[in-house]
Amino acid sequence: MPPGGSAGANVVIASAFTPSPSQQMGIDFSKNLAYIYEGTPASRAIKSVDLTNGSVQTVLSLSGLPSGITVKTISVTQLPYVTTASATSITGSSAVLGGTVIRSDAGVTSRGLVYSSSNQTPTIGGTNVIQAVNGSGTGIFSATISSLSPVTTYYVRSYATSSAGTAYGTVTSFTTKSNDANLNSFALNNGTLSPTFASGTTSYTASVANSVSVIEVTPGLSNSGASVRVNNSPVSSGSAFPVALNVGSNTINAVVTAADGTTTKTYTFTITRAASNDANLSAITVNNGNLTPTFDTNTTSYTVSVPNSQTALNISATVRQPNATFKVSGAPVASGQNISYNFLRILKCFQLCF
Repeated sequence: MPPGGSAGANVVIASAFTPSPSQQMGIDFSKNLAYIYEGTPASRAIKSVDLTNGSVQTVLSLSGLPSGITVKTISVTQLPYVTTASATSITGSSAVLGGTVIRSDAGVTSRGLVYSSSNQTPTIGGTNVIQAVNGSGTGIFSATISSLSPVTTYYVRSYATSSAGTAYGTVTSFTTKSNDANLNSFALNNGTLSPTFASGTTSYTASVANSVSVIEVTPGLSNSGASVRVNNSPVSSGSAFPVALNVGSNTINAVVTAADGTTTKTYTFTITRAASNDANLSAITVNNGNLTPTFDTNTTSYTVSVPNSQTALNISATVRQPNATFKVSGAPVASGQNISYNFLRILKCFQLCF
């Protein structure tokens, strides 16, 4: 089995050896070689077999040694066995990377990670490869790798170095998230934005008529992985969201959070709803007299008849538009408030001003 635990092609070892119960074998995964001791007296030797192509080389001839001397075992120090963990906590500029040194015949003097955005098989010292050392020994290790570029695919694998050499885990890849926190559109169903919407501009104004008590706003995200909240309520990109308007100035904030979860951008829209031009009364009430004609919003002149014995009169008027104000004989009066008149003086006028 080759390094990393992945199975390779089988190599048949037959014709170059004399069958013998005295044969011993060891495998060097780092070089993909099998070392075999052949104990047949006429050809005693330690030989290597290339497990890639099956070629055989004599590493050390033992034919000149006395017949009583034999090789009991062949020991080959293996490379460390290391695996690569999947990237976690991925943002637009960082990710947590790691691995595990499962075992090693010799002490692991250095371990860590190598990664690249262009080299798909990163190695220590490789082209465009960054090395992140992370201690020594066996076991699990991890590190937060920062200064990454957004929306970029990186290739990474763990490594471990011992006296036998450097071993690598399998290559994994991950893609950093976008830091795009822009809107590419913001539409109103009433009114016109000023200035015209542009992603880089964050402050706007618009005006609507008094009759517009609710405005629908539709934000559009530049990046599909981002999210937006309008006045702190989540809104889907391209969906209309209703906002109630008071008379006067109304502030609407659209806060975009990029896919990286950290980058934000706030757009502010100031919508001005015009005041009402409704200068009408909805009622006139006389508590101890007769109003002629019967009240009608469009009628502006009335008379009140009272008995000869009555010396005072109470009249109240109610405005139709809640934000309207009015005056009687030049003095401000609250809507619905009673106005008292004493007949010791002549009532000359009933003036309404809005």
